[in-house]
Amino acid sequence: MTRAVEEGQEPDIIQLMLSSVRKQVALTPEQEQAIEQEIRAEAGGLRVRIPKRGKHPSAERRAAIYRHAMTNAPEQEVLEQGGISRATLYRLIKREPN
Repeated sequence: MTRAVEEGQEPDIIQLMLSSVRKQVALTPEQEQAIEQEIRAEAGGLRVRIPKRGKHPSAERRAAIYRHAMTNAPEQEVLEQGGISRATLYRLIKREPN
């Protein structure tokens, strides 16, 4: 957690993102600065909301996954295309969405 978040201030999302990228990709300080300047020039001053990813599939998505599971498709294919775990698949099959 960053110091800004700990102190109750809004975090600088650009700095948070650059910090995450630094852990994955080797960037020179000049590259980091160029990226930061480009983003700040394009989006500076905007207030943004970053939604969390949905935890559960929608009713339509559950129904589609269920229909796919009821075909002769391999289980692994259903899991990968549905983006769900085996346990979630079994729960969907057990409940049979309407």
